[in-house]
Amino acid sequence: QPEQRQRQDNLPLPPPEVSAPDPNS
Repeated sequence: QPEQRQRQDNLPLPPPEVSAPDPNS
């Protein structure tokens, strides 16, 4: 399944804190 591997490599998920800071915090 090279497709799934390419997807993950193409879309590196950054930390949620930097991507979307918690408004609750």
